Amino acid sequence: MVELVPLELPGVVFDFEYRTDDNSKLSAGLDYYKNVNESQYSQMEARFGDWSGTNPGDLQKYGGTDIKTFCMSCQFKSVDLDTSNGTAYRFDAVKAWDGLAAYYSNIAGFTPVLPTSVSAAAKAPYLSGFAHNTVQETVKAAYVQFSMEGSFLSRPVKILAGVRYEDTDVLVTAYQNIPTNIQWQQKNNFAILQGSSIQPYQQKASYSNLLPSLDMAMNVTDNIIGRMSFSVTAARPQYSSMYATTSVNAPGNPSYLGTTTTASSGNPALKPLISQNFDVSAEWYYGSNSYISLGYYRKAVQNFIGNGVTNTSLFGLTDPASGKSGTRSGAAVTALQGLNEPVNTNTMFVMTALVDRAGGNVAQATEQYETLTDPAGNTYPDFGTFQAAMFANYPVTGNSTDPLQIFALSQPINNQTANIDGFEFSWQHFFGDTGFGFAASATTVNGDVGLDDAANPYGASQFALEGLSNTYNITGIYEKYGFEARIVYNWRDKYLQQANASQFGGRYAAAYGQWDASVNYELRPNIILSFEALNMNKGHIVQYVRVPTDVINYQELDSRYELGIRYKF
Repeated sequence: MVELVPLELPGVVFDFEYRTDDNSKLSAGLDYYKNVNESQYSQMEARFGDWSGTNPGDLQKYGGTDIKTFCMSCQFKSVDLDTSNGTAYRFDAVKAWDGLAAYYSNIAGFTPVLPTSVSAAAKAPYLSGFAHNTVQETVKAAYVQFSMEGSFLSRPVKILAGVRYEDTDVLVTAYQNIPTNIQWQQKNNFAILQGSSIQPYQQKASYSNLLPSLDMAMNVTDNIIGRMSFSVTAARPQYSSMYATTSVNAPGNPSYLGTTTTASSGNPALKPLISQNFDVSAEWYYGSNSYISLGYYRKAVQNFIGNGVTNTSLFGLTDPASGKSGTRSGAAVTALQGLNEPVNTNTMFVMTALVDRAGGNVAQATEQYETLTDPAGNTYPDFGTFQAAMFANYPVTGNSTDPLQIFALSQPINNQTANIDGFEFSWQHFFGDTGFGFAASATTVNGDVGLDDAANPYGASQFALEGLSNTYNITGIYEKYGFEARIVYNWRDKYLQQANASQFGGRYAAAYGQWDASVNYELRPNIILSFEALNMNKGHIVQYVRVPTDVINYQELDSRYELGIRYKF
């Protein structure tokens, strides 16, 4: 179950306005508010068997439902698929759960497959995943804005200029089991020891932004208007990227012998996207309802989110296998070198465990190592059985003499910049008073950071701008005698939906076009009849990875028709 509950708390707003005349106005204000986002996630699991599929027939025999086969590939009408391998299955999952639970609960000696860390009865659901995060943003802001209408070179001009300053304090709380220690269990096997209860874990961050803006419009002629604007805008990061829940992984090898111990978390210190925006456009009004406009826009965006790795300690966890001077593992390394013994995962663990149980008495531990005697006084005939006994009975847990464990913490960071620009064109024209007309628009988008789909699929992740594509639409219009009719074609070029979707290749949405139509008729001033036809050309949604032939989703859509009536009281 996943639950996202955004909550906006009341704020305090103070606005001030001063007019010098009918055409000029100075505004200012203060703003204070809090945003709180809370996310809770829990996952319950009950296991009836493992992945080996030992008794696949049990589902149909005891699941309380009939499994029906059907040809999945035969369902598609617009694409030629191989029907020989299109078999799929349908069954009632709820009935299957109830039936299997009842059957397995009556089998003597049936052993459910459960993780060793879970204490649960056979088939009993248990909590297998949990996360609880809150993000609180406290925002203090002030703004000043000036607007005026005047003239320049005897032509009308409108100006709107202002600046906003925002200061944001972030408090992120993660409720999780806090790791308490690292335990070296044997050779290269380590475990993270968790606390017995869920506790809050908090991180704080803050940032501030200065956001100016300027908008100007000028009637160049009686029929042509020129516009120009510049602004700096901010877009806050997604809350899910800021969650502080931190997952630490156990080391894969003693750090003395070389290893990288990893961890992952969100990043409460993420800063918002900052975009410097510039727009310039011209509009020509050559009729009462007809015009043409052309514009250019450019956005320089910084603080895009990528992935970063920093080396840091977490939760005060210490490293029981550092081999550093003054530690048990360091004393063990020195002792092994004094005996001309190789220092590897086996010998280092055994000697460290002996030093640990001897309370730091290196001489005693060395004698036990040489005589193959464990801390309980048991002597073994060879080193293999001796080390096996040490592995099984004498784990080494980090303590205050050990240095802090260093983790390679992977988390989202602000480390990318990109530029976006393009043109916008629109045209609306009506043919006199006939009621007929058309409207058309097009937008081009260019980004300077794309995805290299020819890159090594086993290489590093890539940053690329997502969701950018050219679009256009054209609309036929009729408005007269109570009728309002539209026929529209919308088209969007292919675009990148997700970078690094599969082996660092991109997932794309293929180009898509759709015809729609609508007719409204005003039967009376308060009664309107309507008809709408959507996707008349039966356009389909196609998603692919890297190349168009590697299709991962094909959604066959049909036309939809709606008939309605609206009554105004």
